[in-house]
Amino acid sequence: MTSGEQYSVLSNGQPTMLLRPSHRQLIRWLCLSLVLVVFVSASGQAEEPETRTVWGVIYLQGQRAGYQSGTRTLFQSANGEKLVKCEQKTALKLTRFGTPLVLESTVETIETTGGEIRRFVHRQENPPAAPMTLEGTIEGKQCQLVATTGGIKQTSSIPWSPDWRSPAYQDETLRAQPLQPGEERRLEIFFPEFRSMGVLDLKAREMVPILNLDRQEKNLLRVTARISLIEDSPITVYVDQNGEAIVTRMGIFGTEMFTYLATREQALLPIEGTGPEIGKLTLIKAQLPKDWATRQSLTYELKLPGDDLARILSSGPGQTIEVIDPETVRVTVQLTPWSRPLSTSNLPLPADDLFLKGTSLLQIDDPAVKKLATDALASLPQEKRNDLREQALAMSRYVHKTISTKNLSTALASAAEVAKSRSGDCTEHATLLAAMLRAQKIPSRFVMGLVYVPDESAFGLHAWTEAKLGDDWYPLDSVAASGRTSVAHLRMTADSLDESAGDPVLRMDIYARKLPGRLQVKVVP
Repeated sequence: MTSGEQYSVLSNGQPTMLLRPSHRQLIRWLCLSLVLVVFVSASGQAEEPETRTVWGVIYLQGQRAGYQSGTRTLFQSANGEKLVKCEQKTALKLTRFGTPLVLESTVETIETTGGEIRRFVHRQENPPAAPMTLEGTIEGKQCQLVATTGGIKQTSSIPWSPDWRSPAYQDETLRAQPLQPGEERRLEIFFPEFRSMGVLDLKAREMVPILNLDRQEKNLLRVTARISLIEDSPITVYVDQNGEAIVTRMGIFGTEMFTYLATREQALLPIEGTGPEIGKLTLIKAQLPKDWATRQSLTYELKLPGDDLARILSSGPGQTIEVIDPETVRVTVQLTPWSRPLSTSNLPLPADDLFLKGTSLLQIDDPAVKKLATDALASLPQEKRNDLREQALAMSRYVHKTISTKNLSTALASAAEVAKSRSGDCTEHATLLAAMLRAQKIPSRFVMGLVYVPDESAFGLHAWTEAKLGDDWYPLDSVAASGRTSVAHLRMTADSLDESAGDPVLRMDIYARKLPGRLQVKVVP
């Protein structure tokens, strides 16, 4: 990075290239909390109607942010089997650094009355981006998946256990035996939006006075819930004497989100304005030296009170970590010496295959992606075209020029979508570059970390790319005109974006959940 470049800053001083944990991750966390709003409810009914729907209103920072609904319908299949159709919907209207966000997620399952899933569909919408869908069909001990992203379908399969139940199954157990103070309950739940099973632990505590949506004080049973997929983000549910979840509370980005049991009319009331501003919730305040942009190295002290920071951080290209104590680490970032000779052993490593394959986010065989990679290399002088470092830098800089529209309004788009739309923020830059590198047989991985935003005097969540050139990994940031990273890039983790080992977004969620509002960063002289 040169002294003239600034990451993530517009002329008005607002960040524009920061990662969106508040998009895809936020709506998934809401889907998990929806389980506790929709299906803890109605546990005191004597008879189950053919169809019932429960509604909830979402509040963030004291403002309405959207609604949730859960519908459960009993029906009979063509062969006479009694089945249940469950539909969960979450809709959000938010603002991120002044840019409106409209998000919607729907999970539909078909299951037996005992909660055994037969098939499911998860659909996520974030206009103007194309919808993303995941369909699953259970076949014995396998679940056959069809993922559609940007109109492109990819098939895969994951192991399946007949003991896994749907999120709706807990409704039936709670209807039959409502929780009592001091009681604990554990269930293995499959969450389609994460392609994973999560253990749900419920523990009923004591009766406490709580205000409902109408600001009426109710004496409710406090129930703590932990889902293993996000076990560091406990959820509290306040349940009335009939077993209905009146209020749900969840910590997020250093603040709290509340969901209130509501009527349909209350839930669907229009949200005034553009919705709560969530962008600045993800910023981490810090002061860097005035000359940081020209430095070759910088050392930081990072502290995450009450947590094991060393466990969730990773070293990487140009970054070393020294553990001070479980909460505190010292991180030294050095600029990568791009002029050094490449180290090449000429020995292919099986692990490289993971970073060369295509995924539903990295469509390496997409014609538009392949053409961009070819065009980028064609821009190099003839004498540099066989240099891997020059190839990688050329593609990084080409992505910077190609994504002509910098926007914050879409969720994590696939490389094929970005190649077509030429728009997005840091995640779109990172996925497109990773796919282009793989299309040229260069191993690549998606990096999640922090980058400094000078006008905010803060770090924000950011995404970039790493390429394996010879035997070593090199960092690339196509948000910057130089195509490179700076000493103000703090690497947290890297991922192949391969779905065979589970949802990659879930693997990286921990950083978006733990760091904002808690992480402390200071420069070590």
